[in-house]
Amino acid sequence: MNIFYGLDFMWKAISEIEFARGLYFKDFKSGNVRLLKFLGKELKITHLNYDSPVRKSHIVDLKVEIWPLENKNDAEEILSQFHYHLFKFLTSKDFSFRSNDTFVELSKRSDIGPKARALLAAGDSLKPFFESVNNYSRTLDINRDSLCKSMKLFALAKVSGASISTLILLMSAVECLAEQEIYGEPIGKNLEELLRVFDSNPIEDKEVFESLKGRIVDLKRESVRRSIIRLCRKCKLSEEDITFVDKKAYSVRSKLLHDGKIPDDYYDVMVRLHGIVLRIFNYIQVDIES
Repeated sequence: MNIFYGLDFMWKAISEIEFARGLYFKDFKSGNVRLLKFLGKELKITHLNYDSPVRKSHIVDLKVEIWPLENKNDAEEILSQFHYHLFKFLTSKDFSFRSNDTFVELSKRSDIGPKARALLAAGDSLKPFFESVNNYSRTLDINRDSLCKSMKLFALAKVSGASISTLILLMSAVECLAEQEIYGEPIGKNLEELLRVFDSNPIEDKEVFESLKGRIVDLKRESVRRSIIRLCRKCKLSEEDITFVDKKAYSVRSKLLHDGKIPDDYYDVMVRLHGIVLRIFNYIQVDIES
């Protein structure tokens, strides 16, 4: 229970976003502020570090603050809602960005600042985003954690350029969205029987025994690879694209991680997977907003 709420303090949600590529703010220099409304709360977006001499000119930081909030859970929820809209916009525009760890704080009311509305700069690359979230009032019921994390991985893939990590991050963005199902009967029953047989015949090396037992328990849950195939089918990808993700992209990613081998067609695989991830995002976003 927040004993300060209603007195001199209130909860405030804070998030810092670092951009790289494509964001040139004509009228939004360092220290400039946008004051908007989002889900009935005050939304303050401050442009930071634009003129910093120690950073390249194309790097842009935004600090996001949202208030007033009832408690920490309220703050975390509204940050998730905001990140969904921001990351959706940025991935659709092919912007590269990094999102630092978000946090909430108990702030003095006197530190919150004015509740004025601000005009949107015509030359602002983020103007469409500002307009889309200003006065937005609908709370979406989505698995925001996995979707936002996936969009962040997708953006980091672009930050890394055409390097080995790019395809690994793209494939991880897909994997993040693929929820592994737990097998029911009769598979579950068969595995329980297998565990009973295994337990009745222990081996001397306890570490090996526990490791093997854990692998049997893991069989109750579908493999990551199979869950990715199911995700692709759910998102209405063609069988050709599903085969590509499973047989080609996933295999290339595994070889990069375990063997460090880069195939001759690595760039073509990376570009095709990039487009597929965007189509997966689009399907999920349309689905949750319909």
